[in-house]
Amino acid sequence: MVGTTTSAGTTYGLDLTMQPALLKFQISKGGASVASLISGDVAYRQGKLALHCSEGRCRFDNLKVELTKPTTGYPASCKALKASEPGATSGVYRIDPDGEGGQAAFDAYCDMTSDGGGYTLIGVVANDGTRKWNSLDAFTDASTFGSLSALTKNFRSLAFKTLAGTDFLVITPEYSFGWHSLLGNKSLADYVAANWPSSCAKTWIRGRPDYYTNLTLDQANLIGFTLRGWDTNAECFPTTNENTAITMMTPECCWANGLGNTPNGYPSWSTHDLSLLQKQHLVGVSCDPAVWPCNPQGLVINYNSGGNHDCYDTSCKVSWAQLYVR
Repeated sequence: MVGTTTSAGTTYGLDLTMQPALLKFQISKGGASVASLISGDVAYRQGKLALHCSEGRCRFDNLKVELTKPTTGYPASCKALKASEPGATSGVYRIDPDGEGGQAAFDAYCDMTSDGGGYTLIGVVANDGTRKWNSLDAFTDASTFGSLSALTKNFRSLAFKTLAGTDFLVITPEYSFGWHSLLGNKSLADYVAANWPSSCAKTWIRGRPDYYTNLTLDQANLIGFTLRGWDTNAECFPTTNENTAITMMTPECCWANGLGNTPNGYPSWSTHDLSLLQKQHLVGVSCDPAVWPCNPQGLVINYNSGGNHDCYDTSCKVSWAQLYVR
């Protein structure tokens, strides 16, 4: 807090040290609304200086200046930030999805370049030696873990539950992909909870991603989206064998690759929660799209047809996947 002022018997504080470029307030006596204040002075029209700002810090000369209480100093999301500050670069910003009076604002990482930018990081599923994504609760509740300072490790932001959006983006060390108009203006947690099937899914919700980078069309055609996809050699999340909460790739036989992993099973697949395949293993064979596990593009991962493009351990899988909502 860098200053206070009293108006109508109420004392307000003004914090400009975190993100002065985002704070919006108004001087109520002859002043004007001020935004994007990083450096400079704000004065009464009569010439009386009220506020000095320099290098991201501000101080008051006269604490009698009357300010209207700001509704919030922070955007609701990285998408809102992108709309108000088109030149904002990727990085950590403070956001407030439910506005003033609800949950406190919190820091979030914003991707301002991928697919036009405006994406908020909600979580990271990583094969980092710990298991965090092996229960339905991990995909539906309001828990948090990990750190914004380690975004190749398992991480779950408050935004996973609180930030509603429509577009969903996945970024891995080797490639990225995502779907537009998928989430129906829900948070990912609320979307999963609302659409979780009571039995193993044998149909796809979406086919080839709307957006992808560093993949050929043939490789992108191997990716789809559904919840709790059926492992044809077993059952589905969270029961036995390696299978996923959010299924995105399916081999000819067995497995249902994607995000999350059953808590049970053989030791080799009980060590990790991420089974998105490395780019070199995105090799497909044709199949009947009307028959699971074939995807809507008529393809599955080549496993039985001389390809062996899947594995029990992590040797054929990417090491982390960042999840974003817009």
